[in-house]
Amino acid sequence: MKRATGRDREYLASMVDKALHVLVRLWAAAGFVFVLSPLALVVWLSFFENEIPYVPPRGYTLRWFQSAFENPEFSDGFILSLQVAVVATAIGLAVSIPATLALRRSSSLWAQAAIQLLTAPLVVPTIVVGAGIYVSLIVLELVTTWSLVGSFW
Repeated sequence: MKRATGRDREYLASMVDKALHVLVRLWAAAGFVFVLSPLALVVWLSFFENEIPYVPPRGYTLRWFQSAFENPEFSDGFILSLQVAVVATAIGLAVSIPATLALRRSSSLWAQAAIQLLTAPLVVPTIVVGAGIYVSLIVLELVTTWSLVGSFW
């Protein structure tokens, strides 16, 4: 039986790397389809002419969007949401851009700690943080007599 040479091992390693790369891409694509397919379904259903959606649709219409924007509660809330989003974006940019420039140019340990603290929400998913806060509040409620979560009755 012939022994594998270094070149054979390199070739095999490169083939395994390529196969893993393809598998990771397929897994990511499957994840995107899994996450985005309900959104695509809701968008598709929003154009149905039927009041109760069923497939195949009777036809397509923009009537639902027109009636939503004719409703003053919806349109006022939508406009207010847009205004809040614009103001929050402007404030966020006005604060974060100078802070980022200052932190990146600094070499102190405090600057590095601040960078780690500010980028933590990108690393730790929000649901994990929420679950941790919830469990902490339950423990605090059990240790004390305070009603922090759940019912106040």
